[in-house]
Amino acid sequence: MLPNEDKEVSAWLEKAFKKRKINIVTNTIAKDIDDEKIIVSIGVEGNSSGFGLENLGIKIENNNHIVVDDGRTNIDNIYAVGDVIGPPWLAHVATAEGIYVAELMCGLTPSKIGYNNIPNCTYCKPEVASIGLSEENLNEQSITFKKAHSFFNSNGKAVAVSASDGFIKILVDESNHILGAHIIGSNATEMISELSVVKSNNLSIDSILSSVHPHPTFSEAIFETLLQLK
Repeated sequence: MLPNEDKEVSAWLEKAFKKRKINIVTNTIAKDIDDEKIIVSIGVEGNSSGFGLENLGIKIENNNHIVVDDGRTNIDNIYAVGDVIGPPWLAHVATAEGIYVAELMCGLTPSKIGYNNIPNCTYCKPEVASIGLSEENLNEQSITFKKAHSFFNSNGKAVAVSASDGFIKILVDESNHILGAHIIGSNATEMISELSVVKSNNLSIDSILSSVHPHPTFSEAIFETLLQLK
């Protein structure tokens, strides 16, 4: 499950689903379907046909995705943003690209989008959110890192509202800059924003540790987790 997420997160989610009697089948091909309704979610195809783009000479690649360079198509005054230009297929990425391109068209010089700093969110239960590299990525690339890890069952707010299933894992380099962060649990998709701000602006975790977090909150779990690295 969630093959692009940290393996520990995927394993935790699978365990949580099985507790709820959800049947999980992976590495399987469906050869026949009888009397069932299914959702097929194996990728996104660009909705670029029927607009006459081919007549304009706009370059389109596999799965009907429009080819762009910094938002520009191969036609100087035509831009494209969002799912139609390819992954990552995320609404918040499309919004960021739209703002960026609008500012370009107005003659401004907006900051480029850091595609390595895009938060990923999965709206399942428990929620999953991440940014940056997984522990497996770092090991594969032989990148030295430090790890902070905590469980939501030690967070007062999570316990109080009976939502203590899950954990936080934050991976940092030797200078305490975030390499990757992974959260599974209630409010994970909200909590990832704090880590996104820090990572996107190349701040160290000291910027979090020097900030006072309100109590009781889910977000203070980030602060408490990082205390392991102080």
